[in-house]
Amino acid sequence: LFEEYVTKKKMENNKLYETILKNPELNFRQADMLVVLNKNGKPITFREVQERYHVVYQTARTDLLGLVNVGYLQSIKRGKKFLFTLDMEKCMSEHK
Repeated sequence: LFEEYVTKKKMENNKLYETILKNPELNFRQADMLVVLNKNGKPITFREVQERYHVVYQTARTDLLGLVNVGYLQSIKRGKKFLFTLDMEKCMSEHK
């Protein structure tokens, strides 16, 4: 059971890296966000992107919404906050 889980996670990681490598329009931050979201499994906010990458709000917004536009992230509004989650199915289906 554990070995199946590890195998599945490795396959997901490999597919995600393939997706990143085959999309040169993604900048470093966007590629890293996909990896971090896959690893942590929890949503990310504009503020967290600003702090993690030392960028202004507009840059964080542009990067995240760019990933939403290509379908790699989903946006959820909670109160005044926007949360962004990884759409792993989309990332994995890009390069079957």
